[in-house]
Amino acid sequence: MSISWLYPVLVGVHVTAAIVGVGPVFFFHPILTLAGNMGEAMHAHNIVERLNKAANIGFGALLLSGLSLGVTSPSLFQALWFDLSLVLFFISGIYVNTLYKAKMKQLQEIVKQSVESQGGDQELAQQYRVILKQKVPYEWVRILILLTIIVLMVWKPN
Repeated sequence: MSISWLYPVLVGVHVTAAIVGVGPVFFFHPILTLAGNMGEAMHAHNIVERLNKAANIGFGALLLSGLSLGVTSPSLFQALWFDLSLVLFFISGIYVNTLYKAKMKQLQEIVKQSVESQGGDQELAQQYRVILKQKVPYEWVRILILLTIIVLMVWKPN
């Protein structure tokens, strides 16, 4: 029995996983910057947290489908674009789970403490604004890594 149908199915799963995993990531920072007070910031962080859970599932499926594509077509492991994509994928995971996550935790703690002590109607705390601005370069690094992976996947340079 031929499994020639498997590769296109895996490509479909991979593309869907990329949309689910990568798509929401581009909206995290804009969602956080829309908050006008601490209550809205708390709500924004809850939205980002839910989107992040979906993105994590998408990233897991992305990794599994990508590796499965490599297993079904071993020549992919000899392609520079494929290998670079895998390396960047792991770098992205390490980056997000260390440096980027630390900034997000700082923001969440400020929001949590502020809302618990003074309620949600107060203005955004100055410390929150400062850290949100400090997070912008971290956001750009994360986005540039993801965009590089997307470019490698679409154009497949040799």
